Amino acid sequence: FIPNRTNETVFIHVGKAEWKRKGLDCIYESFTSAFTPNDNVKLLLSIDNPFLSEQQVSEVKNKFLSARMGKKVQFIPRIQSNRQLASIMASADCGLFPARSEAFCLPALECMSLGKHIICTNWAGLSEYVTHENAHIIQLTQLEEAIEPPFFPGGRNWAALTRDSIECCTNYLKRI
Repeated sequence: FIPNRTNETVFIHVGKAEWKRKGLDCIYESFTSAFTPNDNVKLLLSIDNPFLSEQQVSEVKNKFLSARMGKKVQFIPRIQSNRQLASIMASADCGLFPARSEAFCLPALECMSLGKHIICTNWAGLSEYVTHENAHIIQLTQLEEAIEPPFFPGGRNWAALTRDSIECCTNYLKRI
């Protein structure tokens, strides 16, 4: 993958293909709501997950590709080096990290180190370094049961991305 910089507004998400935990559902809904296929935007996704089957990762990718904005989504193959990752992130305008649960979220910090906007939640590891001065924060106010097999079978909680959270993310996307 070689970034092709145009006058598009480019959004990027780097993380495992975990639909709920990583907030891919929020990215999907917000990107689809914020833009039309005629808008000059692109969504780059690097969502390989060595702990899931190829079929499981393909199911997540197909959700994006079959959507109204599918032609504006581009999947980045597994990134092989830090230099390659930095080059790809440098080609983006904004990182998207609306996680329900996240230990640290190094890709968000990497985007920030490149001077990029980030849209993220203020939950778990992200709350250690994001502020209203350095990020567009999706405020989270509720918890929900953490269910996303095979990693989260339930019995614990994580942050809830509500309709208000998705609307907040949508509004941030429109402003970038």
